[in-house]
Amino acid sequence: MKHRAENSKIDALTRTLNIVAVKKEIAKYGKADATQDTLFLLHHHFTKMAFTKVKEDLRLCGFLLHAAFPYPTCIARVGNATFFLYHPGYLDKEQVLSKLQYYEHLLNKNQIYKDMQVTCGVCYTDSKSSFEEMLEKVEGSMRYARAHDLHLYIGEVSERYEDTKPYPHEITPFKISQKDVDAFFIFQMLEILYQNDTMQKGIDQVIDHICAYFKVHHVYIMTRDDRNREFHISHEHILKKSLVMNDNLKKMSSFIGERYQEVFDENGMIVCNRMEELKQYDVFMEERQRLRGVHSLMQHMLVEHGAYIGYLTLLDLENVRMWTSQQMATFHYLSHILSMALQQERLEKESEALSQYDHLTDAWKLDRFKQQVTEDLQVYGEAMALLTLDIKNFKMINTDYGYTYGNRILVAMAQILRQIMESHESFARMNADIFVVLLHYESQAELQQRIEDIIRRMERMADTQNLAFPIICMIGVYMIKEKNMPLPSMIDHANSARKKIKMYHKSSYAFFDDADEASHRKEHHFIQDIIAAFHNNEFIVYYQPKVHIPTRRCYGLEALIRWKRGNEIIGPDTFISLFEKHGYIDELDMFVLKQACMQINTWIDAGIEPLSIAVNISGVHLRDPDIVNKIVNVCQYFDIPRNLIELEITESVMLEDIDDVMKKAIALKQAGFKLSMDDFGTGFSSLSILKKLPVDIIKLDREFFQKVMDQREKIIISNVIHMAQQLNINVISEGIETIEHIRFLQEIGCEEAQGFYFSKPLPMEKLDNILWTPFEMEEL
Repeated sequence: MKHRAENSKIDALTRTLNIVAVKKEIAKYGKADATQDTLFLLHHHFTKMAFTKVKEDLRLCGFLLHAAFPYPTCIARVGNATFFLYHPGYLDKEQVLSKLQYYEHLLNKNQIYKDMQVTCGVCYTDSKSSFEEMLEKVEGSMRYARAHDLHLYIGEVSERYEDTKPYPHEITPFKISQKDVDAFFIFQMLEILYQNDTMQKGIDQVIDHICAYFKVHHVYIMTRDDRNREFHISHEHILKKSLVMNDNLKKMSSFIGERYQEVFDENGMIVCNRMEELKQYDVFMEERQRLRGVHSLMQHMLVEHGAYIGYLTLLDLENVRMWTSQQMATFHYLSHILSMALQQERLEKESEALSQYDHLTDAWKLDRFKQQVTEDLQVYGEAMALLTLDIKNFKMINTDYGYTYGNRILVAMAQILRQIMESHESFARMNADIFVVLLHYESQAELQQRIEDIIRRMERMADTQNLAFPIICMIGVYMIKEKNMPLPSMIDHANSARKKIKMYHKSSYAFFDDADEASHRKEHHFIQDIIAAFHNNEFIVYYQPKVHIPTRRCYGLEALIRWKRGNEIIGPDTFISLFEKHGYIDELDMFVLKQACMQINTWIDAGIEPLSIAVNISGVHLRDPDIVNKIVNVCQYFDIPRNLIELEITESVMLEDIDDVMKKAIALKQAGFKLSMDDFGTGFSSLSILKKLPVDIIKLDREFFQKVMDQREKIIISNVIHMAQQLNINVISEGIETIEHIRFLQEIGCEEAQGFYFSKPLPMEKLDNILWTPFEMEEL
């Protein structure tokens, strides 16, 4: 930000021009003819008075000089109590006396003339004279008047006064005094700001009170927008409408807004007692305020971290007024308070944006989308359709090109959707590469055209992003029939349509139809049964041993959920995906964790050396920002060591949001839990994830043991195990069912196993007899 004292045009005390500004103003009147201009130099000599009184009287003198010598006369302060006046054009003696007599009248009327003496010199200049020559000429006239005890001398004097310092003199800086502040009002405004639930509401209320306190008609805050494109009115209170109600007065270009800061004085203020003064400071400012019908105003810069961000304005639309010291000081401190409040408001809005907008694509998050769509469905009568879309094999983009490249694709997808959005349409990023879109349509044919346009634009990303393979976009469409249907159900319908697409070799779309509806109803009834069963305690936990092969002993267990439906035991493949889909998976995860903690606590209370227990943590649960505290609280409640709980995370979860999973994983690790990566080796990027994620254990997927491996595959998997062991990561193999599997594990160097060969998952009461003794094994 430019230094105010160097760049301001205004003398902070008297509101007259400074030396730099008056030179520029005089230069504007350069003439080719020989017409003379009139110069005044007025020196005010005060009798013995307190400094505060002198300061106030000088400020009043500046105000009255503007009244007696209106525009186009330029008025500048050239000494502590001396003013230089330049009037373009010739004033004869009678005109000069008339103006000075009116100034004397104003001084008497305001009862300050009796406390001082005014000496004035007047002379004339031509267009060829420099400012310094003008000042030297008129100073000679004023010195002559003082030397001869005259109040006024008109004419040029060649006599020099070398014993005195020539003008301009150094001027004592004027600073706003804290003693003048209305502290009670300031405290009231602070209370209002911080008693509101948002800073925006607080600022709006403060603006209202400022309007009443200063008895003005319009108060507003002009600030730079977030993208620095222009300045606009962000807060205002209006008691009386302006002469011109024009939206252009509510904003200005960044260039003009930045130029404004050069006009403020060293206190960061513009105090304009009458509009004629403002023209001398900035013609553009004067024109904007004149359109509003302003008679007087005060403005103050707003600053954040030392940078100019805008200004606060008070407008009086009826009266010329000289602002009092208390008003100026109070306004000064209010502006500083509002600068801080605006910064807080911006931080609140940024925080709100983080909660509402996806940080990568700037698309809405799902909660914000739900809120807006719910409102739109009730307000607008047009036919609407809900779409979900994704890119086929998007995980391969992350794997082959890296996550930075994948992020570029996601950003490009959001840009395409943003380009096709029309009024009252919206979209959000749900997760990974899946977006949800609300579109209006007049006919199904018109809707299909728009969907095909989206697909064409998505496919063109292969060229724009320099991909080596084509983009294949899948879109599911639900044409909304029941506007009161919960949005998650609409999304389910669109997802169902998208997932039934069979043509995986090219982009396609599908509509949710009657058959889908019947299937959806069946699923809906099933999930109701499942949730009811969960709350009726029909879910139980089974445990499967994990065995150290050389010693044949159980060293830990995995907790696995089962549904006991009458005499039938139902496995998780039937219901886990439904729990995830309908938002109940976190409850299921926590249920299993609590059962595992309860079992460990039972062993400890019985004096038995406890085994560690592994529990699965779903991807949905991992996205919970409070997951670490929730898991820690469960362990604290059952009073068990955290290192006895192993948290299993599947590789596919890592691929959805590696950065977020990494943060949660590190936090869980720091909290004392063991971490394992489940289904290792089934994805595309197991090794790249392994080098980032701080896991203690990797679990080789059972698929490795469901087929006969050739020598090449054996070499690969044995080297993975060797690498993990070098990283101090334990390796356990799942799905071990035969002695041949055991022999293969010995061959590749894996000493830990889990599977039916030792025991299928069982309730704890059936496992107690086999956990504490070596497992029987065939001779190896």
